Formats: sequence, structure tokens, C-alpha cells
Amino acid sequence: MPILNTRGDALAGIDGIVSVNGVPVSALLGITAGGWRFLTDDIIGGQAFIAGGWSLWQVDRHTSADELKQIDGAGANEFRAGAGQWLAYTVPPPLVRGTIARAAGEGRALYDMGRDGVAIIKDQQAAERGLTVVTPTGVQPYPDQIFVAYQDDHLLSVTPAHGLALTRVSDWTVTPVPDLGVRGGRICAGRDGHVYQVFYWRGYTVVQRLGGYTGWPIRFSEHDFNPDVVATGTTTLTVATSYGGGERPEQTQRYTVDLTAPPIDLRDLHPPLILPPVSDVAAVNRPTFIGPYQFNTWIEGRRR
Repeated sequence: MPILNTRGDALAGIDGIVSVNGVPVSALLGITAGGWRFLTDDIIGGQAFIAGGWSLWQVDRHTSADELKQIDGAGANEFRAGAGQWLAYTVPPPLVRGTIARAAGEGRALYDMGRDGVAIIKDQQAAERGLTVVTPTGVQPYPDQIFVAYQDDHLLSVTPAHGLALTRVSDWTVTPVPDLGVRGGRICAGRDGHVYQVFYWRGYTVVQRLGGYTGWPIRFSEHDFNPDVVATGTTTLTVATSYGGGERPEQTQRYTVDLTAPPIDLRDLHPPLILPPVSDVAAVNRPTFIGPYQFNTWIEGRRR
């Protein structure tokens, strides 16, 4: 989290306060909750501490009462949802449960679920590799692959044959993609036929167009936690982050990426050189060289 729906609404909240677009969810005020997801664009779900214990609930944000509705009597270490379906993961023992029977089972772990209801699970929780794609119409195991991200009909994974690769789930075609070595970003399919990934790179939050090394730096900052990305226009992407790791309501941050702007080669991106004004340096009453020390580099200044 923050997690984006197809409209670009940002669902956030790790430290106990769940919010959408920076506004706390009224049905959860005064209730400790966290790890929520969009079941649909309008319905959110996740766990909350109610009546002395953790359990799973949903809130339809477009009902007049904005009421809580219980969907399961137990809590979860992880909760994922999409297209009206949900899966929960608990330990011990490792167990996946939820509305998708083919994805549930003991010993399994839960990687993710897309907005389209496609689930990615790990058949053996303790295994170093291996994943299974569970769609509404079937199951496809990939025992030798390592999961990176899934969204919008596209699986990003590390494969033995191709290294980093995109699998289009609708027809299972595999396309190798250039690898910057980053793991843990989120992806989306753009409305221009490309797939995009958002992640941290050399101090920046960036969006990469998968299939090449090019992309768009958003900003240089250490205060862009948990980025997500979605296509919200023909030539635009929306990125949401949190200023803090706890994702409090007032910390939601949103950016628009203009895909018509020329991208850069992300391999050429380096931290900016930020020099303080000379007036900020204390006076020295003897001849000396003055220069800032930054990024492990001594930059020689001028003689005073």
C-alpha cells in the first residue's frame, strides 16, 4: 500500500488507520485495521480488530451507511483482493484461504492478486522458487520461476530460460525484458500497449517502460514509500506513494506521469548534486579550502 484501483483512488493504512485518497474510512474510525485492498473499485476489504479479535471485513464506500460487513471470522497475515474475490494468508501453519478454491490450501503462501482477480500463489511456503497463476478459467504452474509482480494480465518474474521476463497470462506468451536488477516494484498495463513498473532507483522514484531501460524519474526523495501505479489516461499514469512508512491519511502523495514526455535511459540517472550556499558555511579565520562532502565524494571548493 498505497494500493490504486482502476480509477486511481489510493487506499492506504498500515499503522491502524485506513484511508482512501487521504480521507479516513468512516466505518473504521476508532477501530484498529490495516492491510486493506480493493475488492472492487467501490468495495474495500481487509482485517480489523473488533470484539477482542482479528477478523476480515469489507466496506462498500458507496452505500449511504458505509457499514462494515464481515467476510471471515479469522484474521490474516496477508490479505489480497480483486474483481470481487479475496485470499488471505496465515501462519502457522502456512495456509491460504478465501473465495478462490483452486488457490487455497495448506502449506501454500500468497504472493499477490491483481485487480482482475488473478491470483499468484506459492505452492510451497518454504521453497526458494516456484509460483502458480490461478485465473478464473484455469491454473498454470511455473515451478522454476521467482515472482516479482503481477497486474493487468501480466506476470513479471525471473525465469531460468530468459532471466527477467513478462508473461501475458491471457495467452501465456513470454517476452524477455531488460533487467535493471530491481525487485519489489509494482506494474501496470498502459493504455498504449506497454507495461510499466514503478520502483526506487538511485534515490529516485521512477517509472520504467518494460521492454527497455528507459523511463521517467518522478522525484529524488527518501519519503516515497510503497509506490503503486495505474493507467488513468491514454498517455498518463498515476503513481501513489506515502510520505511515511505507516501510511497515515495525511501522508498520501500522488503524481501524474506524462508518457508523451521524452523518457531517459535510467542507467544514466544519478543522484543530484546539491551544494549549500557559501553563506551557510561558518567563517574561518585562516586560509583554507572549503567544500561539501556528499555521496562519498570530496568536492573541492574555493580558497578563502
